[in-house]
Amino acid sequence: MGSRTVSLTALYQSLDRVRPVRIAHRGASGLYPENTLLAMRKAVDLGADMIEFDLRLTGDGIPVLLHDPSIDRTSNGKGTPADYLFRELRKFNFSCRNGGPVYAELKIPSFEEVLAEFRDLCCMNIQVYDISPAGLKTICSLYREYEMFDRGFLAIGWDALRTVREIDPDVEVAILGPWDLRAFPEEIRKCHAAGCRFFQPVHDHLHPDTFSCARELGMYANVFFSDTDIENRNLIALGASGILTNRIDLLTDTCSAL
Repeated sequence: MGSRTVSLTALYQSLDRVRPVRIAHRGASGLYPENTLLAMRKAVDLGADMIEFDLRLTGDGIPVLLHDPSIDRTSNGKGTPADYLFRELRKFNFSCRNGGPVYAELKIPSFEEVLAEFRDLCCMNIQVYDISPAGLKTICSLYREYEMFDRGFLAIGWDALRTVREIDPDVEVAILGPWDLRAFPEEIRKCHAAGCRFFQPVHDHLHPDTFSCARELGMYANVFFSDTDIENRNLIALGASGILTNRIDLLTDTCSAL
């Protein structure tokens, strides 16, 4: 895998405006089952600087990697993660793609498993869907236990910000504002005022001043998302600090050709 930069500060200072930070959306999800340890391992193998994944809680309060509200699409089970204890969820096969499993067995990973395996390999973009006070407390506690300071941030909405700040003000956050407004200078300035270094504008809703505003404020724009070489090059030319992608292999190829 070669040497890795696992400090957010060092990563962005070294790569900004030279090449973008390569962020594997749900791991190498364009090639492997999303939000699995396999997808994360393959993402790192394929050059990801950062892995992005989603957290929801099981019935016994364990944060696990899952994007959807239910397990129906990505596993051979049915229902929500809260319907099951963690040990029960582990009985399902989470390798489903396009309607069926592609591996004989692939278990749902816990947040702690990802922290333990990848903390020293890459940075982390951690999108939190369960924003209950109990869930956020567990997630923030694990963030502190694994000393993720300057190694990863929680991607949360405005409604969860106060709770996270009350639980642990040292946890780094990136605020996910309204989908179609995240790239607008007014929203970027709000994020900056809230103490954020990172924000996640949506590719289809970029504003003419998105990247100039980010530079003015000393912030980093991780654009969601791009899956082609042409789109990658366009975003790099515009000034994207980071790019989220389902095809981390293609983004690495783009960066290698710069």
